[in-house]
Amino acid sequence: DYVNVTNPVSNPSTLTISIVHKPSPTAPTGIMLGYRSGSTELIQLTQQTPTSSFLQIRGSGNVLLNISQSNALNTTTFLTGVYNKTTGIHTLYQNASPVSSVLDLTGQTLNSNTLNIGATNNGSGIIAPYSGSIYSTQIYNRALSQFEVWQNFNALKGRYDSLS
Repeated sequence: DYVNVTNPVSNPSTLTISIVHKPSPTAPTGIMLGYRSGSTELIQLTQQTPTSSFLQIRGSGNVLLNISQSNALNTTTFLTGVYNKTTGIHTLYQNASPVSSVLDLTGQTLNSNTLNIGATNNGSGIIAPYSGSIYSTQIYNRALSQFEVWQNFNALKGRYDSLS
């Protein structure tokens, strides 16, 4: 199953997306959470392999940045991607710890018209379904600080197995 929301946040210059998930050890790939415009995911959290996730931001069809992060096999993980056009700094957090930041001074605007959770729909049908478990998603129309990401993680960490 997946959720598709049309016209979520219009042209955000800052955005935070978070997800608590547990990848399937047998079929781990797929889009967990993404903003789409037309046929392109502009910002997405994706599971690549049983032990690798990434945050990707695109502009005009080109990948502007791609931040990968390893995660333990069969483990629940809290991932947060922060997009900040204002500062140009985009950060991926895993379990509230910053794992990577990228400075991007292109100032790409997210002209999104669809929010996808658990898969994506390119207009011709569902593609890139996520086969793991998605326990929680959070979307903010602003860039959360590292302290706010930590607060969210601590509020959720006792609710899910192996999230610590």
